[in-house]
Amino acid sequence: MQDIQDVSLFPTILTNINSTNPDLVTDAVRSVRKLLSAEHNPPIDLVIRSGLVQKLHYLLQFGTPTQAYESSWALTNIASGTSEHTKFVVENGVVHTFIVLLNSPDAQLAEQCLWGVGNIAGDTPALRDYVLSLNITEAILQMVQKSCSQSLLRNIAWTISNMCRGTPPPNFKYIKPLFPVLCKLVTAHVPMTDEQVIDTLWAFSFITENANAFEEEIFKEFQKNGIIERLFVFLSGPNTTQVPAFRTLGNLLSGSDMITETLLQYGILNHLIAFTNHSKEGFVKDAYWCLSNVTSGNVSQIQRVIDSKIFPKIFEASVTGSTAVRTEALWVVINAVAGGSRAQVNYLVSIDLAKCFGLSLEFVLSKTNIQSNFFDALLSVFNKFHGEQLETVCMTFKQHGWDNYFEQLLNAKTSCTNIIEEASDIYYQSKSSKATINGWNFSPASTPPANSDDVNVRLSNLRL
Repeated sequence: MQDIQDVSLFPTILTNINSTNPDLVTDAVRSVRKLLSAEHNPPIDLVIRSGLVQKLHYLLQFGTPTQAYESSWALTNIASGTSEHTKFVVENGVVHTFIVLLNSPDAQLAEQCLWGVGNIAGDTPALRDYVLSLNITEAILQMVQKSCSQSLLRNIAWTISNMCRGTPPPNFKYIKPLFPVLCKLVTAHVPMTDEQVIDTLWAFSFITENANAFEEEIFKEFQKNGIIERLFVFLSGPNTTQVPAFRTLGNLLSGSDMITETLLQYGILNHLIAFTNHSKEGFVKDAYWCLSNVTSGNVSQIQRVIDSKIFPKIFEASVTGSTAVRTEALWVVINAVAGGSRAQVNYLVSIDLAKCFGLSLEFVLSKTNIQSNFFDALLSVFNKFHGEQLETVCMTFKQHGWDNYFEQLLNAKTSCTNIIEEASDIYYQSKSSKATINGWNFSPASTPPANSDDVNVRLSNLRL
C-alpha cells in the first residue's frame, strides 16, 4: 500500500487491517502509524472512532514482530494526544500489555512500549499511580539487567522521571527500588548535556520535592551512591543540568538540620552565594530560597550564613530585587531573626536590619503570605533584648524612621494588628539611650559568634 499523506485511503486501511493476508495487515498498521505520526492534527479521533485501538492492541499481543512494533508505536502516538485520548488507551488495557512487553526479547519493541508507558505516566498523577500499581518498577529493574542501548537508557531515565513527577507525590515504595538505577544513569560516562543525565536530575528534583518522611532515607541513598558530589559538579554545567541539580539541593536543604549541616560541610554555601550573582533571575531567586532554608535551621547554621558576610547583600536584595527575589530574600532575614541567638540578631541590627525592615514594609503589606512571619520577626527582635540593650536596639530603629513606621502601621488595617501593637508597645516604652552599652557594640564591623545566650525564639509556620 502506498504511504498515506491524508485520510483519503482510510477505508482501504480498515479493510486491509482485518485481512487474512499478513502482508496487507502489516502495511495497514504501518499506514495507521504514519497517519498518527503527522506533526499537525493527527487523526486520533478518527482512529479511535473506527475501532482501531482495539485492533492495534490485539496485534500488539498476537501479531508478527513487525505488526507488534508498528502497533506499539501507533498506540503510543494515540496516548500522546489529549488526556481523553490517553484515557481511552488506558481503558482498553494497553498499559498492562506495554509493561509485560518491556521484557520482550525484541529490544526495539520493548523500548517502544517503554516510551508508551512513559507518556501515560506523565499525563496525570492518577495515571502515574495506575502505571506504578502494575509493577512497572520490577519490569524496569529487569530491563536494566540486560545490555541496554544508549537510546533505551535515555528512555528509562525519561520514564522514571515521569513516574516521580506530580502532586501528590507517588508512593515511595515504588520509587525506592529505582534509586540504584537512577544513580547509575547520572554517574555514567555520558556528557552532562545528554538527555539521560538531564531527565535523571529532574527525577531527583521531583523525588526530593515531596520527600516528607523519607527525606533522611533519600539523602542516605544519595550519599551512598556519590550523588551529592555529582550534584555539585552539575551546578557548574550548562543551564539544562544546573536547574534540576540546584532544585534538588534546595529541596534537600528544606529537610532536617542534619541534612542541612551535611550539605554545608560539602560547601554548598559558597555555591549559593555565587548564584546570588547569576544573570538569570530564576537562579537568584532559588539561591535566596536555599539560603532561607539554611537560616531556618539551628543557630550554628545561621552563624555560617553570618560568617559568609552575605547579609548586607541579602538586605539589599530584599529591598531592591524583583518581587520573587525580594520575597525569598526576606525569608532569609525573617528566619535568621526568628531562630537566631541574641548575639546574632545584635549583629543583624548592627548592619541595618531596622533599615531593611522599614524599607520592606510597603512590599510586605502587599503580600499576605509573608506578613504574619515578618511582623512576628519584628516582635522577636524586641523580645530578644532587655534593659539598656533593648534601649539601644530601639534607638537604632528610631534612627531609621520607626516612629513614623509604627504610626502608619497602627493606622493601617492588617491581619497582624495585635502583633504590631505588641511590638510598638515595647518600642515606645523603651527609653532612648546610648549607642554602646555594656560591651554591646553596634558597629557594622562586628560579627558576633553564636554563644550560650541563645534565646532561640522561633516563629510559627516557618517557611521551609
